[in-house]
Amino acid sequence: QELFSGIRGAGQDESYSLLNHMREVLGKRKDQSEFPVQIGLKKLKTGDKAHFVAYCHDLTEIKKQMKVAESLLESSFDSTFVTNHDGIIQRVNKTALQMFGYDNKEDLVGLPIAKVIGGAYGKWHKRMFQAPDSAVTPETLEEIMAHMPDMTGKRRDNSKFPLQVGLKLLELHGERTVVAYCHDLTRHQTQMQQLEQEKQAIERERQLTQSILDSSFDSIFLAEEDGTIVQMNASALTEFGYSQHEELIGQNISTLVGGGKASEHGGYMNRFKEENRESRTLGAHDSALLAKRKDGTEFPCQVGIRLVSTARKMQRGRTGSWGDDSSLRGSG
Repeated sequence: QELFSGIRGAGQDESYSLLNHMREVLGKRKDQSEFPVQIGLKKLKTGDKAHFVAYCHDLTEIKKQMKVAESLLESSFDSTFVTNHDGIIQRVNKTALQMFGYDNKEDLVGLPIAKVIGGAYGKWHKRMFQAPDSAVTPETLEEIMAHMPDMTGKRRDNSKFPLQVGLKLLELHGERTVVAYCHDLTRHQTQMQQLEQEKQAIERERQLTQSILDSSFDSIFLAEEDGTIVQMNASALTEFGYSQHEELIGQNISTLVGGGKASEHGGYMNRFKEENRESRTLGAHDSALLAKRKDGTEFPCQVGIRLVSTARKMQRGRTGSWGDDSSLRGSG
C-alpha cells in the first residue's frame, strides 16, 4: 500500500523513487529470505486503467561495500567527513564526533561542511561545491588548500581550534564526493609556542652572558671540550685583532696559540682534563707562553682555564681568560 500511495496523484509516465522517502526497502525471495532493494515505480495509463511498473535493483553488494567503507572510515585516527557535491555532510567517523564535541553522527549528517570546517573561507567553499562537477579537479583542490593555510574548526559549543585539513576528490556513481581529513593542531601549536619560549629564554641567557663577558677587561673565550670556540668577549676581539665574533666562532682555540705550540695544545688540554681539575693558570712570568693575533704577531700572556657546565648542550666546556703579559715582561 505504501508503494502505491507514494505515487498516487502523479502524472502519466511520471517516475517515482521510493528511496526518496524510505531508507531501506526489503525484498522477499521464494525461500522467505530478505534482501535490500532499490525500487523505482512508473505509472502507466492505458484507457481507463492505470498500471504500475516496478524496477528493482538488488543492493546487497552495495551494502557490503558500504560496510567496508564504514570500517575504513572508523579506522582512521583523523576526523573524517564525507560530503556530497553540495558540501553537505553524508558520513562522519567517531573521531570527528569527539574532536568537534558531538554525541551522535545524526547531529552532523546533513549539515554543510562549512558549519564545522573553515567557515572563514566561505568563498572557497562556494567555489568548490557550487562549481560544475567538471570544474573541480585535484589541481583545484590544491589551489583551494594553498589559499586556506590556517584552517579553523568549530566545535558544537562554538569554540574554535586550529586544523590541518586534507581533501580528496572522488567520483562515486557519477557524482562528485569530497573526503576531508582533519587533524587537530592545538597540541602542535602549544609545542611550537613552548619551543619559541625556550628559544627566547636561551637568547636572553646568551645576551646576559655576553654582557657579563664584555664587562671584563681580560680576553675571555668559551670553548667546547674539543677546543671549538663558541663565544668570546669584546676585549678578546680587540686584543687578538678580530672585528667580528663570526671570525672566531667554530675555530679551534689552538688558533690563538703562538710560539709554534698550536699542535701541542690538544695534548695540554687532555692532560688538564685527566687531572680532573676545575681550574688552572698557565704562563707564569718565567715561562714562554705566547698568544697569536690575527695578523700573526705574537705576545706573551697568562691564561686562566676553568671548566664550566653549559646549559646549551649540557656538557662541560672551558673558559679561557687571556691576559697580555707584555708590560710585565718588559718591566722584568
